[in-house]
Amino acid sequence: MEQSATIVRLIGAFKMVKTLVLSGAAVVLIDARHADVTPEAIRIVEHLGIDPGSHVVRHAIGRFNGMSAHKVELFAAACIVYAVLFATEGTGLLLKKHWGEYFTVFVTGSFMPFEIYELAHHATAMRAAALVVNALVVVYLVVRIHARKHHHEAHVDEPAPTISPGHVKRRSFNVLVGRS
Repeated sequence: MEQSATIVRLIGAFKMVKTLVLSGAAVVLIDARHADVTPEAIRIVEHLGIDPGSHVVRHAIGRFNGMSAHKVELFAAACIVYAVLFATEGTGLLLKKHWGEYFTVFVTGSFMPFEIYELAHHATAMRAAALVVNALVVVYLVVRIHARKHHHEAHVDEPAPTISPGHVKRRSFNVLVGRS
């Protein structure tokens, strides 16, 4: 079960990394909504070790430069909403809360139809990889939740151990006098 908990923590850490990236993107978008985002975007991309001359980076920067300030603000708001969702998922998973697993399955699974639609209409390796990773996360957590539920149900039918009043008195006395 320890390996399983480690995998859940890794998923939670990944969600927190996504939170940081989206939060940073929102800050940059809000800060640059009335200006040319190219210099700031290039600085960030270079800091991340990504080639600013790559086709993907140039395409993304070009699309943002052509947007109105209002549209950039909407993108920033979307980044904030996603960051809050990822932070909630990550926090629940890192704290080993069962609600975190359920929440992650619900949120991640609910976005998958949109990911499939986007992949069908604009297929890229990155979109395919994101869909596969998200599907693996959902399947893993569903199997984990299901196994935990069945493990719990198997132990519900077992009778609770009985403890006699004399045993409780002896145990309490032993603890008081320093005998375990």
